[in-house]
Order: sequence, then structure tokens, then C-alpha cells
Amino acid sequence: KFYLGSAVSPFKYFSVGANMFVLFGEINRYNDFVFFSDNNYFNMRELENTAIRGIGYEASMQFMLPLRDKKFINAGITFAPGGKFNTEYDQLFMRYSNVQTSSLAFDTLSYDKTDTISFIPATVRAGLSFGKEEKLTIGFDLEWSKWSKGELPGSYGTFTDALSLHAGVEYIPDKYSNYNFLDRIEYRMGCRYGQSYALYNNTQVKEYGITFGAGIPLRRTRSRVSLFIDLSKRGNPDDIQFRETRISVGASLNLFDYWFLKAKYE
Repeated sequence: KFYLGSAVSPFKYFSVGANMFVLFGEINRYNDFVFFSDNNYFNMRELENTAIRGIGYEASMQFMLPLRDKKFINAGITFAPGGKFNTEYDQLFMRYSNVQTSSLAFDTLSYDKTDTISFIPATVRAGLSFGKEEKLTIGFDLEWSKWSKGELPGSYGTFTDALSLHAGVEYIPDKYSNYNFLDRIEYRMGCRYGQSYALYNNTQVKEYGITFGAGIPLRRTRSRVSLFIDLSKRGNPDDIQFRETRISVGASLNLFDYWFLKAKYE
């Protein structure tokens, strides 16, 4: 997605905004029907390519209430209506044998290309945060999508409404400490629970995760490097056929600078 957005504050402590975005990308699916125990049968392979593109919109509002002693409460909500997007759908059927290992052994049975429409359903996101400025922030987020109304071409099965819940905390011992660099680091921890829009064996796929991170400030600037590690499980605990355990490690760079201002002190 590419975003273009703007916001306005009609009165104190309250703001509204809107985004226009361009969505594009591809979804590729491979379905294999394989006879492992008998080489006298041909295996089947179905390849699906779904290319989606279009323009969408979303609107939001936020309420920001400052309290005594630098404490605050922020609350916001965002709504993205469902939209139709132009879609190119390609479907290719092939057959191949277990005996032959070369890719030349694949034989095309049929190929079909269709111009159609996909429907991406409405999504609502809401959040609440509170804490003390430059010291402590506690936040909660909720996201709900009505995927039971979603439509995508191909063998995607049945969709169901998706829900995800997020919670996190950030703590800074002393943001302006001149004696201990570790006191200036932003320490973060979060957790999440999600119910996917996908169904597996008529059961909604669930996901659990916990994240640890740190924001490391760069010297003589407000820019920072953020590091995180994410541990998550996807699938149902009592389902041995569909379970995933993942560990993700990442980093990001947030750049912040005062442009066009000449420094008076070094």
C-alpha cells in the first residue's frame, strides 16, 4: 500500500483525518495432488496467481487529553470501508510423474486467465493508551475485519470474521540522563491474540505472540534504532496437522531532524 493522508484539529484535544491508499500486489498459491506410493499415476499441480490493484479510503479520529504531572490519555478509532478492487486471476493445471525429476516432465493440461473483481471487507481499528510523557506508555489495540463478506477468486475456501487484540508497554528510566546510557533506552514489551480470517478443517486459525524490544537513541539527535524479537504460535493447540512456531528478529531506523535550522551551539 502507498498512503496519502491529511488531518485537521477542529478543536482542542480532538483531531480527524483521512487516508487515500493505492493497494497492489500478488497472491500465489500452489496445490499439489501427489500419489507417493504408486508411480503408475500422474500427479496434479494447480498454480493460481491473483494480482489485485485499486484505490481505497479510510477515516479516523483521535482524542488526546493531557492530565496533571505530564500524564495523558489518548483514544482513537479508524474505519476503512469495504471496497472492490480490479483483479487478474490466472489458473494453470499441470500433470507430472514421480519417476521423472526434470521440470520438462510437466505437461500443461489447461490455462485460464480472467479479469474479475475482488472485495476486501470493512475493517475497524480502535486503540487506547495512557501513561506519563517521556516515561511510561501503556496501550491497547483492537482490530476487526468482516472477512465473512470478503471475496477473492480461486480455491481460498471459506472466510470468517477476523479479530486481533494487542497490548503493550514502553518504559524509559530517564530519557535525558547524562550519566547512564542504559537509562535513555526505551524498553518495550507486548503481546497479542488473533483469530484469523482463514478456516482450516472448519476451525478458525488462532495466533498468540509476545514481543520484546528496545529503542536506542542516537547521539545528539532524536533519531533512534529500534530492535525487537517476536515469539509466536499459530494454529490450534489440539491440532497436530496445522501448528506453527515462529521466532522473528528485526530492526528499524526512525529518522528525526530539524531541517533548515542553523545550529548556534556546538
